[in-house]
Amino acid sequence: MSVIFFLSALVGGFSQGITFFKGTWEEALAKAKAEDRPIFVDAFTTWCGPCKVMSKSVFTDNRVGEVYNAGFINMKIDMEQAEGLRFQETYPVSAYPTLYYIAPDGQVLKKTVGAQQIESFIRIGQSVLANSGNSASITEAYEKGDRSPEVVYKYIKGLNQSGKSSLKVANEYLRGQQDLTTEINRKIIFEALQEADSRIFDLLVQNRQGIAVLFPEPAVSERIYNACMKTADKALANNSEELLKEAKEKMRLHYPQRAKAFAFRMDMEKALLEKDVKAYAKALDLFAKSAAGEPVSLLRQTAQYAAKQHGSDASVVGSAIALSILAAEKANTSGHYIDLAELYLQKGDKKSAGAAAAKAKSLSENEGPDEKQRVKDFSGKL
Repeated sequence: MSVIFFLSALVGGFSQGITFFKGTWEEALAKAKAEDRPIFVDAFTTWCGPCKVMSKSVFTDNRVGEVYNAGFINMKIDMEQAEGLRFQETYPVSAYPTLYYIAPDGQVLKKTVGAQQIESFIRIGQSVLANSGNSASITEAYEKGDRSPEVVYKYIKGLNQSGKSSLKVANEYLRGQQDLTTEINRKIIFEALQEADSRIFDLLVQNRQGIAVLFPEPAVSERIYNACMKTADKALANNSEELLKEAKEKMRLHYPQRAKAFAFRMDMEKALLEKDVKAYAKALDLFAKSAAGEPVSLLRQTAQYAAKQHGSDASVVGSAIALSILAAEKANTSGHYIDLAELYLQKGDKKSAGAAAAKAKSLSENEGPDEKQRVKDFSGKL
C-alpha cells in the first residue's frame, strides 16, 4: 500500500480499497480475457441500504483492495441503469447486492446474494481465485518438480493472486530460459513483474513490444507503474534515496506520460514521513500542475487528504482545489462537484462554491436520491 494512503488511513482519511473498472461490460470481458483474470461484479441499486454499507465500509478496506485488485477486474453495475438491465439478461439479479464472480469466458464462478463483512468478502474472493485456475493441482504439480512453462505461469499467477511473492519462482525459471521471446515466456515475464528494482523489470522493458502484442498496452503501462510504486514504497520505508531515484528514473524512461506526477507524488510522501509541511506543500503544488493524466480516485483522495490535514495553509488548499477541479471535470458527477464546492467554501470563496454546487445540482438530476440529498444538504451551507 502506498505510504500516503497508509498515513491518511491512520488519521481518518481515505483508504485505497478496490479500484473499479469504468468501462462497459463488453470492455471488462475483453480486459479479463487479455489479462486472464476473472471479473468481480457488484450488482447494486442506489436505494439499497446494504449496498451502501459495502461501498462505504468494505470496498474501501485496504486488505480487500489488495486481494481484489490483484486478482480481479472489478466492476460496479447499477441494475436500474441501461448497463445493468443488459447485464441481467445473462446474469439474473433478484436481490441486492448480488455479488457475481465471472470467468473471462463469461461463465459464472460464484454468485453470492447479500452484503458481506470484510473478512467473509476476502475469503470469498480468495476461494474463487484458488478454484478458478485449478491452483491446488498446479501447486501439487510444481511442488513435485513440474517446471513446464504452462505450470510455472499458472503457479506464478496463483502466488500473485494470493498475495505471496513469486519473485524466487520467476527468477529461477527465467534464468534457465535461452529464448525469452516465446509467447508463454513473455506471459510469465508480464505476470511476474512486481518491483522496478528487479531483473524481471528489465526483461519486461526489453521485451515490451512483444508483450504488448499479448496484453493491451495500457495493461503493460499499469504493470510498470505499479512496479515503480512498490519500489518507491520500499525506498521510503527504508529511507533509501538511491532506490527512490531508481523508481523515478524508470518511470521517466518507461512511462513518461505519468513520470512527473509520480515523482512529485513521491516527494509528497517523503515530506509526510519527514513531517516537513513546507516541502509537502511545494511537492503538492507541483503534483497538481502535472496531474492531468492521473486517475480520478487519486486526484480526489490527494485533494481531500491535503485539505483535511493541512487546511490552514492557503497554498495547500489552493492545490487541493486545482486537483478537485481536475477530478470533477474527469468524473463529471455531482459528488465530485460538491467536493469542489466544499473546498471553495473552506477557502472562503462562496461565489465559486455556489457555481460548483449549481453544477452538482444539474448533474444530480440524472443520479440517485443520495446524490440529490448531498446537493441539498450542501446548499444549506451557502
